[in-house]
Amino acid sequence: MKKLCILFMLSVALLTGCKKDELVPPAEFQLELPAELTFEAGETRSFDYTASGDYTVAITFPEGWAAKAENNQLQITAPEANLSAQFTGDLNVTALQGTAILYDRTASLSTLATLTFEEVPAEYLAGPTAYGENLYSTYTEGTPYTGYSDTRTGLGWEINEAFGSRDFWNGGVAVSRWNDRSTTGTGNQCSVYAEGGAGGSLTFAVATGMLNDYGGDYARIAFGGQTEELIESFQVSNATYPALSMIEGDAFAKQFTYEDADWLKLVITGYNAAGTATGTVDYYLADFRSATAPGVVEGWKQVNLSSLGKVNRLEFSFESSDTGLYGVNTPTYFCFDDLVIKK
Repeated sequence: MKKLCILFMLSVALLTGCKKDELVPPAEFQLELPAELTFEAGETRSFDYTASGDYTVAITFPEGWAAKAENNQLQITAPEANLSAQFTGDLNVTALQGTAILYDRTASLSTLATLTFEEVPAEYLAGPTAYGENLYSTYTEGTPYTGYSDTRTGLGWEINEAFGSRDFWNGGVAVSRWNDRSTTGTGNQCSVYAEGGAGGSLTFAVATGMLNDYGGDYARIAFGGQTEELIESFQVSNATYPALSMIEGDAFAKQFTYEDADWLKLVITGYNAAGTATGTVDYYLADFRSATAPGVVEGWKQVNLSSLGKVNRLEFSFESSDTGLYGVNTPTYFCFDDLVIKK
């Protein structure tokens, strides 16, 4: 009798448990969340999910980001481009019914910050003419420009120093809004061979430099300290001074022709924080090597730099078919804009 009583009690407990479970229908949660997500600074993106039953959602994300799940949408917002936020990290979404895990997924987050030069203050722009008199230590009508650091991206650039002074003929990077496409010579060295900056903007950078025994050095841009970031791409254009030199020739450089298969190549070299080269990317500013080659390139073109990996700095040098005893004869200038940095 005692044995039967125990069996009866067990049967009642099992039946009671079944009835209790039937009162709480099973929940469902489905969300397609990519393993890697890249955002523009400040961008918000939404991902639809389907769900039913009683459930709770827990979301963790890096400092400076925002994320919420409501109305069957997961919304993720990247931080604005500043140096205090955590630009990369993991976002985790977990859906629970009680203690039962319905969904658990982690996505790797990163942001893209674009340096457009539009926010550079007017006093740092090349002037007061397209020669850029304020790019030289002898400038007396105001403070000579020596360089600039962009706080949004952490990138900085400067005029190279030689023999105790910073002068643009030593090489370096300036910021400009000049776009005279018809005036030849160094008096127009800060003009872009385009209507303006990339994408219809006003402002861009102009770089010049060549390593020599007279204080000249390559132009560079760099992140502060030991910082390393991935620069995915930038926009490149010829400057007017070298473009017209190649088209027409001048006192120092030859006119480029298809008969001579002439060319001018920009070489972009990446360096890590230890000073070791991470790779190079070549871009032809002029190419006359075949009948179908473009000649002197006009307008802005995107150059992919992702193969360089994470870098602390970029260095710009030139190679050319027109080379003499002192190096490249063609004026070694180019313009760049819209650097896309993956943080």
